[in-house]
Amino acid sequence: MAAYNWPWGIRGSGVFSVCILACLLTISHGMSSSCGTSKNGGQYRTIPCLDAHVEMRFRTTPTAEYLSRGGNKAPLGRFPYMVSLRPTSGGSHTCGGVLVHRRLVLTAAHCEKDIGRNPLVQIGALNTHDDDRKDGVQVMRAEKLVLHPRWNGEFQDGFDMALLVLPEAVGNVDPIILPDRRSMTKPHTRVFALGWGWNFQLGVSTGKWERSSDSSLMGIKMTIVRGDRCPLRGHLRPHMLCAYDAIQCPCKGDSGGPLIVPDEQDGVIESGQPDKDLLLGITSIGYGDCTLANCAALFTDVAKFRTWIDDTIVETRVDVSMVCA
Repeated sequence: MAAYNWPWGIRGSGVFSVCILACLLTISHGMSSSCGTSKNGGQYRTIPCLDAHVEMRFRTTPTAEYLSRGGNKAPLGRFPYMVSLRPTSGGSHTCGGVLVHRRLVLTAAHCEKDIGRNPLVQIGALNTHDDDRKDGVQVMRAEKLVLHPRWNGEFQDGFDMALLVLPEAVGNVDPIILPDRRSMTKPHTRVFALGWGWNFQLGVSTGKWERSSDSSLMGIKMTIVRGDRCPLRGHLRPHMLCAYDAIQCPCKGDSGGPLIVPDEQDGVIESGQPDKDLLLGITSIGYGDCTLANCAALFTDVAKFRTWIDDTIVETRVDVSMVCA
């Protein structure tokens, strides 16, 4: 991958530059104590965090313990608010998004370049090839795209956020819970990233990373790290979150997707309830090489943009009661 390709560069001479994020994926640590709070229906709930120190070892050679860079397949119906975005002219999955209102999808501003102002929106799918004939999947064309007013196309300046307005309310799907504007996400918070980005597996015969044809929604467990511990700290801004994973890396296709604190039942995310998941961030920047053993990614901090989201809801005249907060 050449420098400034889709649309940023990758690494050279041992120094990492960044490229558009897209493929989210995996690690788990033990959970305990609390790292912040978020408002949920008038009540504030604790955001779980990690005690374990995030060890940033740098492995560059694929080994048997890292057989996949694609994360874990999401169970059918577990993340119904997930959105796949396709170009206005049609085509395949290009960016992710998340339903934050029955008529609004939150995504990354940089996706506008590839999906256009009126992209096709697929809500509630498990695989990118699902369509409206599948149970629980709804497909419609966005009415318009609203870019954050301070987005200038430069990732280093941040504000990588946009809202898509849908022509009608999505049925039978609850939007994800939005964070309160005062909420803070502390280092070591355990988070979960979702997307349909590229998935790589280690070839048994070749010993090389090979792209998989799997089109399933994938999820990974990551950890929020302090700014001074973030491998991408040179690009980190106050309105961004840095998440790290020691096993799997970001890939093309997950830009615009959500970073969440998932509801869990007895420590099992798959058994959690979608209407209790909390949105923290929107995928923005990450390493371009999906086969690196250690990666970090930057996410736009949704809490820092809550006022803009609420104002946009008012300006677009959609029903405020359809927001989960």
